[in-house]
Amino acid sequence: MKTNEKEVFRLTSDEAEYIRDLIIRNEYIIRAEVRLVLRERFEQIGDDCISEIYLLACKKIAVLKKHAKPDAWITLASKKVAQNMARKHDTFLKNSTDDEITDASVEDNIFEDALYNIWMEDGSIDKLLNTLTPHEREIYDLIYKKRLSWKE
Repeated sequence: MKTNEKEVFRLTSDEAEYIRDLIIRNEYIIRAEVRLVLRERFEQIGDDCISEIYLLACKKIAVLKKHAKPDAWITLASKKVAQNMARKHDTFLKNSTDDEITDASVEDNIFEDALYNIWMEDGSIDKLLNTLTPHEREIYDLIYKKRLSWKE
């Protein structure tokens, strides 16, 4: 993940402890998700990937502390970060000129996808979706489930 070297994260001691506990509590699951995605690349970039997960958690501390299921978020975010790192790694190996695979928007997508998947597991979103008209529900399905653009 490309970060600005001057970018500094200031966490309180409570926030730092919260992130550390979250990562430690879920270390086995994080490593399993990362290893599953990276496979043979795990030995090469696994530690970098786990560092990215830690950094992402630090950036999203305000939301994580309020989130109902931070453990589920970290698990899903681990998978998404690993997938992104694998794409970056493969692109780098192919000597592609497109070395800007990830940016803040990809990072935000990882976070939003994780939240969305957790809400889907909770059934919370189904309650909201039941209030939509059939046409609104069809549009929702096309955009958010099938990931079509507004134009499509």
